[in-house]
Amino acid sequence: MALPLTTPLSSPPEVQWRWPNLLSNEMYIFFCKYNDPLYVKVEKLDIMVWLTNDNNIDVLLSKLKEYASEVNVDFVCKSIKAIRQTAISIESSAECCVSVLLDLISICISYVVQEAVIIMKYPLTYEGVILTLCANLEELNEPEAKASLIWIIGKYAKIINNVDELLKSYQVPQIIFLSVQLQMLTAVVKLFLEKPDSLQGVVLWVLNMAIKD
Repeated sequence: MALPLTTPLSSPPEVQWRWPNLLSNEMYIFFCKYNDPLYVKVEKLDIMVWLTNDNNIDVLLSKLKEYASEVNVDFVCKSIKAIRQTAISIESSAECCVSVLLDLISICISYVVQEAVIIMKYPLTYEGVILTLCANLEELNEPEAKASLIWIIGKYAKIINNVDELLKSYQVPQIIFLSVQLQMLTAVVKLFLEKPDSLQGVVLWVLNMAIKD
């Protein structure tokens, strides 16, 4: 098996570049089985994303949504990350990818919501999803997820009506992680420049925390 599989690697660049198309119609071969060990499932996910094109994107997203409902947290997180990879590599699929992420957020499983929020920070071009993300604020307890949502709030403050209330909900001693602290500091300064009257109390509180604590 090794020789025929590696032969295209010694071909001209044009042949190497088209090589993935040889398996694009056989993605089903790499579907994860329930009894596959985690390391095999992870490799299969990478291969599936690699083989994705405009013709099989719907099949991939359907499988990734299915995998995101499994019980193994690591595999779920990897599946959600694969949705992001797909949205970046195939721009035409971005809207479908966002739709799948919103469906996953609606499940309200904490680790699913948190991973989806983290992913949403990067390819976020659909402003309509922001209110849905903010509505799931209470589901977040992981530092990276909190920091990502605070970044989103600061970035898109102009279209969030209750932005000051959302940030004030973070005014608790539990903000102990550096990544969350830095995102909070950055976000409130951005918001203060946009809404100096309503955000003055919040920015003073955060600056006071930054100096003293």
